[in-house]
Amino acid sequence: MKQRLAWWLGFDLLRIRKSNSFPALRLQLLRAIEPTLVLDVGANVGQFARGVLAYDRNRRVVSFEPVHASHDRLVRVAQQSRCPNWYVAPSMAIGRAEGSAMMNVANYSGCSSLRPMSGTQTAFAPDIVYTGAETVDVRRLDEAAREYVRNDDRIYLKIDTQGYEMDVLEGATGLMDRIVAITLECSFEEMYVGETLALELMDHVLSLGFRVFGFCNGGRDPRSKALLYGDIFFVRPDGQAA
Repeated sequence: MKQRLAWWLGFDLLRIRKSNSFPALRLQLLRAIEPTLVLDVGANVGQFARGVLAYDRNRRVVSFEPVHASHDRLVRVAQQSRCPNWYVAPSMAIGRAEGSAMMNVANYSGCSSLRPMSGTQTAFAPDIVYTGAETVDVRRLDEAAREYVRNDDRIYLKIDTQGYEMDVLEGATGLMDRIVAITLECSFEEMYVGETLALELMDHVLSLGFRVFGFCNGGRDPRSKALLYGDIFFVRPDGQAA
């Protein structure tokens, strides 16, 4: 109740420690880098954006979400937040090329993906299944974000796209020199068929001039306890755009 009341009033209640939890790392990065614009790719219903805006309600955030029902809810959440600089882009997926694609919609909307689920994902979370599919527009990020980006922006890019992370990065090349921080979810074992795995993603981002800021463990294999996925936080070494 306190959390709901605080958010309705325009605030959020945070329990942040000096730790490697996702909220703690996000807050540490925001304080260290002070980006002027956050691009929230794979926004679902605005969980990440709300976490950013809890730290600074005036920070500019643009959320991108392709699943139609989730996008509708995201729009309502953003409107109810009364945050003046939280923008929700039209419903679209972000990829390496413009076009359209078939989105697999899961009963847990955060697991919807343009890719099929793998056997590993099904074994890890057997209750999560695809219940339908819908056609979505696909845009490159450097095109879709053009109307929101200013020439002097320092961009923080967050990617949570269920196996489509490399496609998002490859569609952001026109913005890369302005991006000062990246957070992406990555898999150590194939959770979605055809996805780029964590080590290759890390090598790619490091090759763009970033360094690792922090890492947050995600889910583990219930039998072996091996890490299946997690979130990596990257920053440019000097905190400045390229």
